[in-house]
Amino acid sequence: MAGKITVGNTTGLENNNNTNLKLNPFPNPTNGPLKIIISEKNKNFGDKTLTIYNLNGAKLSQEKIKEENNIQLNVEGLPKGQYFYQISSGKEIIVSGKFIKLDN
Repeated sequence: MAGKITVGNTTGLENNNNTNLKLNPFPNPTNGPLKIIISEKNKNFGDKTLTIYNLNGAKLSQEKIKEENNIQLNVEGLPKGQYFYQISSGKEIIVSGKFIKLDN
């Protein structure tokens, strides 16, 4: 045997998503605008930031979101593939998710 494998005691990964926050991203998959609806009761986070990442973790876009619960994200300029989004308030990650971009 050429190498040694060490197994640690990790039993899972921490989920930073706020379980009280309800998001409804649609349509998913999409080839046009992606709409993200934040439930009315979760508007108390103040100014929020929406960040889009590719599968390699590279930040593709970032924009401020004011006190809105209906976000429309233009993804038409992105190539076909899978992406992650993250909504944060200050340094706190409120929620994250993923979406699939289809060909235009």
